[in-house]
Amino acid sequence: MYWFSPISWALRSNMLSEFSSDRYTDAQSKKFLDSFSISQGTEYIWFGVGILLAYYFLFTTLNALALHYIRYEKYSGVSAKTLADSKVDDVYVEVNTPGASEEIKTAKGSGLPFTPSNLCIKDLEYYVTLPSGEEKQLLRGITAHFEPGRMVALMGSSGAGKTTLMDVIAGRKTGGRIVGDIIVNGEQKNPANFSRITA
Repeated sequence: MYWFSPISWALRSNMLSEFSSDRYTDAQSKKFLDSFSISQGTEYIWFGVGILLAYYFLFTTLNALALHYIRYEKYSGVSAKTLADSKVDDVYVEVNTPGASEEIKTAKGSGLPFTPSNLCIKDLEYYVTLPSGEEKQLLRGITAHFEPGRMVALMGSSGAGKTTLMDVIAGRKTGGRIVGDIIVNGEQKNPANFSRITA
């Protein structure tokens, strides 16, 4: 079994390489190698390297073949709840679902009618008045279009004005001066209607 181990070949090659160097006398080299029952000779160094390369290619090939040809079937686990439910008799219920032509009646209060809305902002600017009396511009010429059913990512570094922009569009900024157009479904934003459709 010793001769089949790649570790023994690596150890043998390393020891022969070390103790065959000029750092040791022939007597020291022979003494150290004999204590591990290793024959002297530099040819065994390259023989060990060759054996290690052969092992590498053999195991790589076997691993590739195993990964290619051996396929395990997926096992679907069973939860404890499923096992407990399987003891109960199966109950079948017939359910009628409305067809495409039938009108679906919703119960009162079950849902609100929804109208998709387009939102467009054009040259939006926002100014605040500082305690010193001068006016500072926080938003500068922003134009954007938001379509219904499409997600929009508002990106920018910290302090770029993302939250300020959203607050101005939503009408949460009461102080300051807003310049530009906020258009909802082709009409100027009406604060009363806008708060209803965005609530």
